Amino acid sequence: VGFLFAPNIHIGSFYFTPELALLAGNVFAYAAGPKARFVLTLERIEQSAVDSFDFVFRSPRKLAFEAGQYLEWTLGLDRADNRGNRRYFTVASAPTEETVRLGVKFYPQSSAFKRELMTMKPGSTIHAAQLAGNFTLPARRETKIAFLAGGIGITPFRSMLQYLIDRKEWRPIVILYATERQQDIAYRDVLGAARQELGIKTIHAVAHGGERGQYPGYIDERLIRLAIPDYLERTFYISGPQAMVKALRQKLLAMGVRRSKIKVDYFPGFA
Repeated sequence: VGFLFAPNIHIGSFYFTPELALLAGNVFAYAAGPKARFVLTLERIEQSAVDSFDFVFRSPRKLAFEAGQYLEWTLGLDRADNRGNRRYFTVASAPTEETVRLGVKFYPQSSAFKRELMTMKPGSTIHAAQLAGNFTLPARRETKIAFLAGGIGITPFRSMLQYLIDRKEWRPIVILYATERQQDIAYRDVLGAARQELGIKTIHAVAHGGERGQYPGYIDERLIRLAIPDYLERTFYISGPQAMVKALRQKLLAMGVRRSKIKVDYFPGFA
């Protein structure tokens, strides 16, 4: 999931759009970033959904991180656009896996960064740095959790679930996963393994062409109450498009969920 989000900002006589904020962030990251940068080598590309792909990289050293954290990814672009050549994406792989996985959804009008990604072949390289983020599992294993995902916003949850599967670590988790269509559902293998091996259930909300047993439409108050009757006891993790994240956060607050029990991971859609 892309991490960086910035609303329109006024500073004196200057006006910052989200695109300018991202470009400024690129410059700042280069100037102020830590020296712990490393090169990842592409091993393979896997299709996770109809327009979504996972870029699976080899790392020169074992990457130490927590499931749900993100990296700054940098590509050398021959012709960069106004969004620059750096992005912040969640690491879709688990800390228990040997490879580093980047999950990306592509649109008809993709940025220069994404267009360059799609030209990568096995052996191509990308630079990574700035490992950070607190969108991670709680320290207490008994904490009740609800994952609310929209589209490619499932990526941090893929990392967390694969981590728990590999460790055979059960946690009280319920997943609500919203997509526009059946073919937009990503990581069916990991979701299936989480259910089979750990009893972690995923309820799919499909807006168009849903199947029997799936919720018709998007994640809303009715679905939350039906699928998570103990929702007031749970900590909510929300990841997806900015509008979805904002709307669900406000909905949960209106339903009585404490602000401290809602964690969000924005996907601005710039990338």
